[in-house]
Amino acid sequence: MLQTQISPHFLYNTLNSLKWMAILYGQPAIADAIVALVDLLEFCFKNSKNYVRLEREIEFLQNYSKIQNIRNGRQIQVEFDIPLELKKAVILKFSFQPSVENAFVHAFPGSQVEHPKISVSCREENGSLVTVIRDNGVGYDTSKVVGSAFGIGIKNVDDRIKLTYGNAYGQTIKTKPGEGVEVIIRRPWCFQRKNGRKNMYNLLIVDDESMVRLGMKSCVDWERLQVDNVYEASMEKRAFKPFRIIK
Repeated sequence: MLQTQISPHFLYNTLNSLKWMAILYGQPAIADAIVALVDLLEFCFKNSKNYVRLEREIEFLQNYSKIQNIRNGRQIQVEFDIPLELKKAVILKFSFQPSVENAFVHAFPGSQVEHPKISVSCREENGSLVTVIRDNGVGYDTSKVVGSAFGIGIKNVDDRIKLTYGNAYGQTIKTKPGEGVEVIIRRPWCFQRKNGRKNMYNLLIVDDESMVRLGMKSCVDWERLQVDNVYEASMEKRAFKPFRIIK
């Protein structure tokens, strides 16, 4: 138990030191990458639940995309179109990452696409939450990719959705060589508060240091404390901005 309590603090303090080293040496991009990496690790390992809010899944994708661009040494534009009223929807964790990863890996070989772009959009349609992940890449043979090691994650998402919600829901892939790929993920639009509670509890963490805020978000089991949303702000003037968007 003590080890599990010490390890996250040690990791965050070490990464915080590396971040400040990057800033002192005039490398703000490296500092931003470290913050993105910590947030990504927190999402992957801190919460073992199968469900997350849509907005949290999107934050994970933003950090994942940033790190992928750094690893690949190129800039693939990633756009998100998520209506405000859908951000609190509850979805299966890691529903989008396999499709986004396949776009990074397969869609833009070499320099064949001049302005590579991946878009993620969500909409409500007849009681369903529909997510569309689209790229403007070279396209691929879906049978080869879905049957390969890279396609395991895509099939896993479809299987999980069908097992959870039924065969009426799942994932569809549309693509042709040279015309990019469109992945459509359909599931019920669920918005539920934990334990059937009528009240929603929101928490705001204010600190000038981003790693301190991230550490507080990650090291406390806010779900066990029945806190629905944890927001953060870097300055006092921005402290109440997150709450203005809550309906």
